[in-house]
Amino acid sequence: GRLQGRTALFQLRSGHAHIHDVNIFWQGWEDFSYSTDPQSWGVLSLGPVGPDNEDFAASLDWLWYAPYGNTRCVQDYSLEVLDVEGFKSGTGEPMCYIWVEATDGVASAYYSVGDDVRGEHFHSQMARTVADNGGLVHSFCDVDPDIIRWPENFRHNHVASVAWHYFNLATPRINPFRPANLPSPVPALGMWGMIVLCLLILGCALWLLSQERTSMRQGCK
Repeated sequence: GRLQGRTALFQLRSGHAHIHDVNIFWQGWEDFSYSTDPQSWGVLSLGPVGPDNEDFAASLDWLWYAPYGNTRCVQDYSLEVLDVEGFKSGTGEPMCYIWVEATDGVASAYYSVGDDVRGEHFHSQMARTVADNGGLVHSFCDVDPDIIRWPENFRHNHVASVAWHYFNLATPRINPFRPANLPSPVPALGMWGMIVLCLLILGCALWLLSQERTSMRQGCK
């Protein structure tokens, strides 16, 4: 899938995209901006240590604090939910805002390296914004909620925001860049179990077909 392809791409470019002297990842090929996702995705897909002992996990320290600036922001979600901490997309964006899916993605990266304190900090910040229906918006900033603006204040429920948030609530937590860690949706059936399951499916299909033919005959009378 897309996430597996992105993992392979990260592995291919890790030696080129990782900046060894400051231990962060570039945005992309020939794109030398500093952004949030490359730091969290780099660690989630490649692990905390690179093939040549590069300190990939140090990119998460940059997200936590950098004296020359990073992508961390504080914004109000509503009149009641104040001072929510999270991340915007990149340092090149002049306006501060909270990108919800990226923030829970950062939390996931912290969890993956065993830093539960920082992981829980950002995950719990996004939990403050969960709607009554369980959804989370794409992004928000300190403006009127009715002023919908991309990308800083796009207050619509967003599937990626929901997915990353609930990945962090799962037991065990889900790292989508490591599909092998995903819990199996059904128990292992074994060869005979699969044969029985296939026969059951075939039997159901034949029964439905017979019912359809019976109804057609009755309709023709």
